[in-house]
Amino acid sequence: MVLLMHEWKAARTAMLIWALSIGLLCFITISLFPSMENSAASMAESLGNMGNLSASMGMDKLNIANFNGYYAVENALIFSVGSTMFAAYLGIISLAKEEEGHTAEFLYTLPYHRGTVWLTKYLSIICLLLVFNGLVIFFEIAGVKLADLDLDFSSYWLYHFRTFLMQNEVAAFCFFLSAVCRKKQVGLALGLALLLYAMDMICRIVEDTAFLKYVTPYYYANAVTVFSQEKMNSLYLLIACGILICSLLLSYTVLNKRDLS
Repeated sequence: MVLLMHEWKAARTAMLIWALSIGLLCFITISLFPSMENSAASMAESLGNMGNLSASMGMDKLNIANFNGYYAVENALIFSVGSTMFAAYLGIISLAKEEEGHTAEFLYTLPYHRGTVWLTKYLSIICLLLVFNGLVIFFEIAGVKLADLDLDFSSYWLYHFRTFLMQNEVAAFCFFLSAVCRKKQVGLALGLALLLYAMDMICRIVEDTAFLKYVTPYYYANAVTVFSQEKMNSLYLLIACGILICSLLLSYTVLNKRDLS
């Protein structure tokens, strides 16, 4: 519990900054819908003529003149990319910061097994992600209620569940990278989060790259898929869980066997 509280205190300021930034962006985006509602139909028609690009954004499945479509296409993009970047950031700094800051020598002299340190650090990531998601959801729902908008909450909660799984998958993989690296590779983690989003866009546009949908978590966590009630192959979720578990096992193995620098 002492280690968990230490990790929480060390990362809570960054978490609040990320949550407030993304939460306010989502709140503003939602609040803008009533003023854009009259012109949304013509905007949707214009965007719908962009061919494969509009299809990659889900414009062929949902109408942004409707709030559910607007949320899935516009607002969910901010949350999906922003939250995944934050999850990647948490994962990549968690273990590497101890060696980079030369605090690992002290940490591992305490009466804690390395497995305990590993578990505590991963639990702290989950706790931070839970609070982060709770704060952003608060801003989103506040925007919906204040603007008196009609939101499909069953699809909304399913979307956030899938996004939380995506965050954990990316965080776990970056957690493994953090165990391998001796310095915090924040740029690598944030770049990975953006690369995975680019993969999702590409596999929806270029048929020859359809295999990428099994690689990028953005595919199963796509808000358009959820809000359009499109059925999803459960294989994507199984792959996500497999990557998450393998990443955690590898990070544990590497941490237990490596020598401190």
